[in-house]
Amino acid sequence: MCSESCGPGKTELKRRRVPKKFQHSQHWPPFVKGQYEPPFAETAWKASGPARGRIARKSQHFREELVRVTHPDILFRRDRFSSSTDRFMTRTCKEKLEILSIMVQNRWPGVKLMVTAGHMEYVDWTSMNAARYKRHLKNRKGPPKKAGVAFHSLNNRRQSAVEAWHPVTSKDTLHYEGRAVDIRTSDRDRTKYGMLARLAVQSGFNWVHYESLAHVHCSCRSEYHAYELMTKLKGCFHANSSKVVRKKTFNQPNPETIAIRNLRIGDYVLSTDGDGELVYSQVIAWLDRDFSSRNLFYRVTVANGQTILVTPSHLIMSKNPQTGDISSHYADDLSVGDILLSTELDQNSTLANMSDLGEQRITSITEKILTGSVAPLTVEGTIVVNGLAASCYASIQDAGLAHAAFAPLRWWVNAFGLPKPSSAVREKDGVHPFAKFLYGVAGRILPQGYMFSDSILS
Repeated sequence: MCSESCGPGKTELKRRRVPKKFQHSQHWPPFVKGQYEPPFAETAWKASGPARGRIARKSQHFREELVRVTHPDILFRRDRFSSSTDRFMTRTCKEKLEILSIMVQNRWPGVKLMVTAGHMEYVDWTSMNAARYKRHLKNRKGPPKKAGVAFHSLNNRRQSAVEAWHPVTSKDTLHYEGRAVDIRTSDRDRTKYGMLARLAVQSGFNWVHYESLAHVHCSCRSEYHAYELMTKLKGCFHANSSKVVRKKTFNQPNPETIAIRNLRIGDYVLSTDGDGELVYSQVIAWLDRDFSSRNLFYRVTVANGQTILVTPSHLIMSKNPQTGDISSHYADDLSVGDILLSTELDQNSTLANMSDLGEQRITSITEKILTGSVAPLTVEGTIVVNGLAASCYASIQDAGLAHAAFAPLRWWVNAFGLPKPSSAVREKDGVHPFAKFLYGVAGRILPQGYMFSDSILS
């Protein structure tokens, strides 16, 4: 009895205690088939982010960006195939998968996590010659006759068609980048898959989809997601294809059309005032100027053929057809049919009539990855680029609020004059210090929804 009462106690290991807020089932409701969280597309910025490109086995990206999962409690269904790359994934995906494995064992003792599909290699059968394609059809005994499927073992002749082929509906699936996995439990108990999806959300996966009764699809963001998001948040015009109407002095009789990258501080450019009338406004600073980095641009085309290339967070002047009010909107929020303010152009793409500001409907919006971005700041806070009226500001929903925030900079210029122009333009100037300061302050004091980053990540 003394040994029982005075002994060291039980020596067997205990399961990790679940926090109190998660002890009740209502805090962890299981998924239903077809449910996905967050409620956005997988490639949306609020979810796992857009696809960056396929990573082939023999590429440098495969060696540098993907790591092999060796956790003993994570099973891989295709391990018996020597050519399988399911165990290779990004470091972020590996960390979340190992966390999920621990949560699965805590939830169901004796049950392990199984990965049914991980990294995949893309094979476009349309690029193969007919003889080779016919030979593979014969060896595989009738694989899917679709161009573009994920093929796991090109050299293994013994595996079945079901094991060798995994058809993928989207050409931009994150499986090709090692950022997505299809999972299930080792006991194949389908009643657990709904809760498995919930555990995947809690483990940190950025997008979880209870895709079918056979597995749960999970994906995570790229390790470069923060950098890619910052490039999307930049508000600029394309440096090479954007043109403005400039006067070197206010009284210059004949204005000229030049590339926006050739502007200088002190020049006067065609802009719009508070009443929507065309005026010439002086350039007092560069909010951002970078001729070397690549960014995402929206190519917005209107009915008369005019186009403007801007980043998604830049503000564009548009008109409400019902009320006639002129307001600014993010380029990311524009859609086909919206009305933009436009000037008239002649056959030589020069401004023919400086006194009229007409209306043109958007006919198309496309995305492009281009190099070089600039954002000049004028006294009016507006500028006409390629004949379309736009704001000088970005990343803040209210152009009037942004213009008021830059009032100290305008007062400084009025009091002490413009800075002296440099003898040579630096290749990369970066963001203006005052603009960087205001952006940091705005993120702390403005209500939710005022910043462009809120609309992307909320």
